[in-house]
Amino acid sequence: MFIHQNEVIRITGTQIENIRDRAHPCPPTPHLIKCFYMVEDAIKQKQLGVNSYVCTWIFAELKYPKEMVKAVINEDLIQQSTFYKETLKKGITIGMEKSIHSVLKTRFGSASYRLSERIHNLRERNSALPDELINLAVTAKDLGEFERKMDRMMWA
Repeated sequence: MFIHQNEVIRITGTQIENIRDRAHPCPPTPHLIKCFYMVEDAIKQKQLGVNSYVCTWIFAELKYPKEMVKAVINEDLIQQSTFYKETLKKGITIGMEKSIHSVLKTRFGSASYRLSERIHNLRERNSALPDELINLAVTAKDLGEFERKMDRMMWA
């Protein structure tokens, strides 16, 4: 609650968050800068691993606006973390799976749900196969040939 020109103005927490979120750019606070600096320093001294930096980033975003945190983080340290590498790898393989479906749909019409499940299961078992499946989707004469060759990949 604020008093402005003899008027009482009530502002809810949500309204304050909305105002804060619209404030752009958000300069980082000294506490936030110090926190990230200390974690970086501990990583350089081998007292902490780079995964600690990702934890710091996540916790910081719970308290501060994303723009503010983004202004402070060291992207190189984030990219060295296990979390980042695993998330990136999973995103790439999911994207490749979607590309396989897109190629099959463009070339042969819609693929069956059963075929989609088989492609997904094959990707889950071996993340190296999506490259081969994309090539197969592009070169197969028809959907039947794609399925037969995919079956051979599953058992190879």
